[in-house]
Amino acid sequence: MQLFYMPHILGNEIFLDEAESKHAVKVLRLGLGSLIQLTDGKGGFYTAEITDPHPKKCQLEIVEFKP
Repeated sequence: MQLFYMPHILGNEIFLDEAESKHAVKVLRLGLGSLIQLTDGKGGFYTAEITDPHPKKCQLEIVEFKP
């Protein structure tokens, strides 16, 4: 799994910004259903599943939260 930093995580469906989306989809070759780890920089860790692997606006769904 990969770890991405997202300081503002609100709700269960979120989007990576364009640079992170490109990195996830084009460089790491992550696709539909891939799991990634997110951190908010405040001690929260999230597991998210890629639901739309678009290289400019990758959509994720939070599946687990660890405070």
